[in-house]
Amino acid sequence: MPAFWDSVGGEVFGDGIVSIWDRFVVAGRALPGVARVDGLKSCRLDVRNAPGSDGGTLSNLGNDNSGATVHLRMWTPDQLDEWAKRLPELLASTGKARPAPVMVYHPALAIHGIKALYVKEVGLIQVKDGLGEVTIKFLEFLPATKAGVVTPKAAINTSVPSAFGPGGAPAGTPPSKAGAKP
Repeated sequence: MPAFWDSVGGEVFGDGIVSIWDRFVVAGRALPGVARVDGLKSCRLDVRNAPGSDGGTLSNLGNDNSGATVHLRMWTPDQLDEWAKRLPELLASTGKARPAPVMVYHPALAIHGIKALYVKEVGLIQVKDGLGEVTIKFLEFLPATKAGVVTPKAAINTSVPSAFGPGGAPAGTPPSKAGAKP
């Protein structure tokens, strides 16, 4: 189970970020800046309504591929340089070949069992008040349970990210315990 955001302070990265909840990890390496992750887990429902009656009968047709949106906020030249270096990992190659999912880690995704995502969109950096923000939209890698199953590349690390190193997160004072306000 992922660490609670207030129970572990985390490693202090070069940019001062201390919580894995503020990081988005792709292929075992955290993307630069602070990450905020949004998304929904959903299923396909078939609703059958009988004529002249209220309500209906539901049938579960299976799980949909979940969508996830990551908002990265950057504020240093080093973060921008790192983003420029990492961007090619996220951009899909063109052609008719099936896109390859990327292995990811964020505690909110891990709770739902999501480990691999397809990159759907990578936005342009928007700059406002000295902060650069980029939005990345993903679609969950959820292989069909019948014929045509595809698996992620075996060369991609599928373990918990090494952002904190092999010893895990060191103790620290989480921002909310230190009196920080949202």
